[in-house]
Amino acid sequence: MATTKKNTAPLPFAEQVEAKEAEILASIPNKRAEAEELAERAEQAADDVQDAKSAFESVKARLSRGDDSVSVEKYVHAEAAAERLKLLAPGLSAKAKHARETLPNVSKELATLVADAVRDVLPGVLIIPTFVKPDHPEGTDGLPVAFVVSKSESRTAAGQIKGEVEVIYYRSDLFAPLDPRKVDEAFILRGWTSRAPYASHMNRGIQRVDTLRIADVRAHGSAPVIPGKIETKLIERLGRSVAYEFINFAPVTSSMDSTMQALDGGKGVRGKGLVAEVAQARFKEQARDAEGVRRVVAEIGVRWETTRLGAAPFQGTAYAEALRAVESSFDGRLVTGVGVVEKVEQYGPDVSHSVMQTFGLRFTLASREPRGVSEEQSKGRPTGRLCSVDGCTRPSEARRLCGRHYQRWRRTGGTTLRVGQEVREELDPCAQCGSEIVPTSKRQAPRYCSAACYNRSAYLRRRTRMTDLRRWFVGQA
Repeated sequence: MATTKKNTAPLPFAEQVEAKEAEILASIPNKRAEAEELAERAEQAADDVQDAKSAFESVKARLSRGDDSVSVEKYVHAEAAAERLKLLAPGLSAKAKHARETLPNVSKELATLVADAVRDVLPGVLIIPTFVKPDHPEGTDGLPVAFVVSKSESRTAAGQIKGEVEVIYYRSDLFAPLDPRKVDEAFILRGWTSRAPYASHMNRGIQRVDTLRIADVRAHGSAPVIPGKIETKLIERLGRSVAYEFINFAPVTSSMDSTMQALDGGKGVRGKGLVAEVAQARFKEQARDAEGVRRVVAEIGVRWETTRLGAAPFQGTAYAEALRAVESSFDGRLVTGVGVVEKVEQYGPDVSHSVMQTFGLRFTLASREPRGVSEEQSKGRPTGRLCSVDGCTRPSEARRLCGRHYQRWRRTGGTTLRVGQEVREELDPCAQCGSEIVPTSKRQAPRYCSAACYNRSAYLRRRTRMTDLRRWFVGQA
């Protein structure tokens, strides 16, 4: 009797991945407890080293004063204890560090964001974000499937999610391979940054496997998580960025200088025959919505004028186009410590000047508070273990210091930042990577911490302009 072969449905890849994730999540508490126990033992050993050393010095001092009551056994025991702890403390510290670093990443927030960008490149393909490397899928019936694996993940002070992801794309010859350039363009359109993706390809029978490794990804969602309250200096920094972009998009003529530099006091920018300064920087926080998103409405008023005699007037169509370019440049941008720009609109600032002209932009920015933080706590008094530096409200990460003060302590040996003879608590962040910029006499108004960040920002601006140009050509076709 002939038997009919039943058609088997494709394997539920999402359920397989969820099962592996649940297995790893079940083992995390024990591994985290072991890492914390090793860290406590390392801290205790570091304290015991000083006690053992002091005890041995005391024994030697007694012998040097002629105290013959100190026996050989006591001297040898004190010396051996000091030497043992001297060797044990670094070993325990290295062991605790290794246990902490080898804890598996169990967050897939970055993978979820990158998966949305990959969907723009692979429309109609099943894309599964995860933090575990999946097994080779079987029974796909020739249909493609992609996995976005989050290898590492951390959160920056600006609200970005930083880490490394790997995109694994299983397909047949009927489907085009994954193009890393299109993925990079999808990142640029979202205002994200990353290193150049590394692509590799391999064959498994009739199936093709495209792997894309993307390191140093800095991404953000529509409402990133930003701890702490919104400060006025952050809105003033946004105002300086508006003044910079206004001059940056101004048309350059042969009689104008294309270089730009900051004004005295850092409240404006001079360049291209123009000077622009922040005249108004204020904000108002709105109540959280039902989804827990907080919004901030910031109003930036800018005064500007021409500085070159005989220069062509900057007005009319050129002026309107420059303002529109400034608005579009901030759409979707992440403002450090505030949120992502949802909407930009012009308004009339209530500032006036006898000579200078004015314009105003109103920004609506969205962000979220960390989980477990109430609306009352978000208004200036965050709870939990905070940084031990006076006035710092960031959460403690290592040695009772926040991440920024800990890195400063590692570099300089202290938490006080000195720039020449000036003592500062905060420095302006790099416009590309968000790290602190230490100004030098050679750069009056640095916007980037290094030449690499400057080159990367210039590259992204060129790519964005080329993308806009291609969109315009497509629209005209």
